[in-house]
Parts: sequence; structure tokens; C-alpha cells
Amino acid sequence: MPYEARTSQIASRPIAAVRAHVKLSELSTAIPVYLGEVWDLLRKNDFKSFGRNVVIYYPLGHSDGDMTFDAQFGVEIDATLPASSRVMTSVTPGGTVAVTTHTGDYSKLGEAHRAIHAWCARNGHTMRGPNWEVYGHWTGDQSKAQTDVYYLLK
Repeated sequence: MPYEARTSQIASRPIAAVRAHVKLSELSTAIPVYLGEVWDLLRKNDFKSFGRNVVIYYPLGHSDGDMTFDAQFGVEIDATLPASSRVMTSVTPGGTVAVTTHTGDYSKLGEAHRAIHAWCARNGHTMRGPNWEVYGHWTGDQSKAQTDVYYLLK
């Protein structure tokens, strides 16, 4: 899939999130588990103000050939979060970003990340800090699933 990366200025958004250390190879199973914890809290408290799912990645390095992240698995919110021992209030990063949109199978999201890395190298942009994914609302058809991929720039 061809990707069109661009720079954009974005504001931070509040999220309800669970934080965990995960390996890249564990993401496909970790994401639904941790997002499920957030959604369980929101449903249990009849929380009505929410947006899209978000995963923020803070790279920690490689271990046994696998990238490890301190990650936040969350849901955009627009209201006060109920108290919980596991779910916290956090924010997405804000500032100048490189961004592209991936459409389709989540297992191919790595292609969007590689496209941003290549685009930044070609255009003289330096990435700093975290990167994150914002998942479009689920339609039931993964071939149409849209995920925005962001990298904070210097």
C-alpha cells in the first residue's frame, strides 16, 4: 500500500489508559487485552464520553531481538475518568508530528511505520520521543479499518 506521510501540528488529547511493558511480538494479543480493561471500566461506570482507541509507544530498546516498549493502551475521553487501580488518565503527545494513514489489516501496520521512517529520512526530519496509533471506529470490515500513525518530531 502506498503511504502519503506529511507533517502536522496537533494538540494533546486526554485518554483513559492502562500502562504496560510489552514486546513488539506481543502486541497483537496485548492490545485487545489492555484496551478491554479500559473499556470494561468505561462500561461499568456508564461512561458516555469517549472516542477512538489509542496506543502510545515509548521505545525501551531491543531484548532478545525483539523491540520492547513502555506502552499506554487507551481510549480518547472528554470527561472525568472514574477512579481505578489500573486505568489512569493520560494524554497523547502534542506538537509537530509526521503522520500517515494505514488502511486494512492491522498485521501490516509495520509498513506504515517504515514509510514514516523513510519519509523522515528523505525529508530531513528527526523523530523524538514516542509514536502512537489512533484506530478509526470499527466497521466490522478489517479491510476498511483506518489507523493513523504518528511520530513526534524535533
